Amino acid sequence: MDTTTALAKFEASCRILYRSYEILNRVCWQGRLPASCLSLSFRMKPSTAAYAQDAGILGKRIVFNADLCRLLEKADLLQIFAHEMIHIFQYSQGSRGGHGKDFRNEQRRLGLILGEVIPPSSPFGYALFMHDLCQLRPELAVRTLASLRPTRRQFHDFFRTFDTISTH
Repeated sequence: MDTTTALAKFEASCRILYRSYEILNRVCWQGRLPASCLSLSFRMKPSTAAYAQDAGILGKRIVFNADLCRLLEKADLLQIFAHEMIHIFQYSQGSRGGHGKDFRNEQRRLGLILGEVIPPSSPFGYALFMHDLCQLRPELAVRTLASLRPTRRQFHDFFRTFDTISTH
């Protein structure tokens, strides 16, 4: 694959992930979450699907395990996405994060109750519906990105460019 084609696939796939973030943010948090850098890691433990981080002056970020997440279907990937966005929500509220009572309350509010069917009327259920309505396929974007194996710097450079474009 030539460099131009790879770059176009990288950018298109990143845009899909950021669109997913935007939909989840608007539906579940009324757009109150800060912009967050999204990336894939090829060096995470197999048992870790993703993590969220408050990197201080560098901002918030969500890192997905490329090897694990490329195997997931849309609903499963978006549940992981929403899980990590709850941590971003915690950070934006001044919390250190974690899976305590505030995390579990937010999960319940969104309709993300482990082992239960996601209610279509819940915020997360509506976000899934919006993904279907927009024909957005973040799971395919993750698979494409995993096959391209971009560097962390490429993800950060795209985030800076995308954040500038999306805020104007």
